[in-house]
Amino acid sequence: MSAPTPPSRRGGAAQQSFPPSDQTGQDLDLFSLSPLTAVSSHDGSTEQSLRLQTLPSPTEETTPTQGQPRQGEEELSPTLSLHHNLTVDVDDVGSLSHRAKWLHPQAFVSPRPSNISTVDQALRTILPRAPDPYKKGALTSTKDITQTELNVDENDQLEKIVYVPTLVTCLRDRAVEKLQNLHINWDEDDDILSVTSFHPYTTARNLPRTIWSEKDIEHWTHAVLFRPAVAAVRAVMLQDIKHDFDKVHPYVSSSSDIDVIPDGMFVLSEEDSIPTIGVVIENKTPSMWEEGMDYSKLEWPEGSERDIPAGTAMRFYWPTKIIGNREQDRVIVQAWTQLVKAECDLGIISTLNTTIFLARGRGNHRNTLYISPAYRRAMCPIYAVFCWFAIAAGIFKYEDLNLPTPDASWWNDSVRRDFYSESPGVCAATYYTRYLEQI
Repeated sequence: MSAPTPPSRRGGAAQQSFPPSDQTGQDLDLFSLSPLTAVSSHDGSTEQSLRLQTLPSPTEETTPTQGQPRQGEEELSPTLSLHHNLTVDVDDVGSLSHRAKWLHPQAFVSPRPSNISTVDQALRTILPRAPDPYKKGALTSTKDITQTELNVDENDQLEKIVYVPTLVTCLRDRAVEKLQNLHINWDEDDDILSVTSFHPYTTARNLPRTIWSEKDIEHWTHAVLFRPAVAAVRAVMLQDIKHDFDKVHPYVSSSSDIDVIPDGMFVLSEEDSIPTIGVVIENKTPSMWEEGMDYSKLEWPEGSERDIPAGTAMRFYWPTKIIGNREQDRVIVQAWTQLVKAECDLGIISTLNTTIFLARGRGNHRNTLYISPAYRRAMCPIYAVFCWFAIAAGIFKYEDLNLPTPDASWWNDSVRRDFYSESPGVCAATYYTRYLEQI
């Protein structure tokens, strides 16, 4: 099979935990909040409960394969125990509006014939939590902006950021159709070997139990997030889950020696030792994300979907100095520069606990960055990564994203003419909360 042809570029609430079981040892439905307490939505009403398809309700009989730990599973490690990873925080499940457009997750349990019969089900697996850093307060910062980033050509500098709630979910039906057709035959050793080689429950073993540096997050995300998605891409391309070493297929690797080096890259092909990069990957520690990022300011406020038109853009001022830049803006500059230097349109930033997806606009919108909602570990992030890799590999098309035209018409004159006196980065006057104040 020949290497895939890459898509062409351009012409130019307080946290609340849900326990994994009730007093009888039966598993609770992670999407059915009634056994503990209902969670109120943004407007104060109670969210409808959504039923997780793969976990039984408290009234149903359970079997060891449906959720109760098998002997020894509880003691896998502090970060792999079933109790630790079946406990899901409110933020881990995502908003009600997003869940309605996306997928029901699978529990983080050993893959068995009773819970996994297709690649579709395998990719829905909840991710394990990232381990804690080696000490409290460690690993909370990210690198300063570099001279290379400052020197990005003016024509390639980021100017607009557009939040798109459906950036990934718009691919759901296409992805489900592809992945549901890839069946796992548990009577065949090769199928068993294949599914256990990419299922997060098995790939998470032997990974660091403590985060000593960002490199450990890289090890975790590659093992349980990116490589399972790569396996699914390969399976779709070959229409078979069995691995064939003689076939050419995309892969995830460390970065080549380009001006700005991402933590990883999804490589489509290579020629004369030069890779064709389909997606750039950046990792951050959960500590850095929690301390330095305020990503919710870049998302639409919950419940505002009908009030903010698609394409409504925020203004981004490209930095002019190495120092004095906010953490979040430094991350955005880093990710954007990677897209520019790698000459690709798609990017991913992940802490394991949180993953976001990036798309660079094309043509007249080449200075626009489209961003997704933050995918927490119970929001099927592996499935979302598969969608992103599938675009790069040509299974889906970039055009399938149907990206909205960025709309800056609501900016005031000082912002539009770059007279707004503010530090570089996202212009606070163009946050979506400010848009809602004007309507």
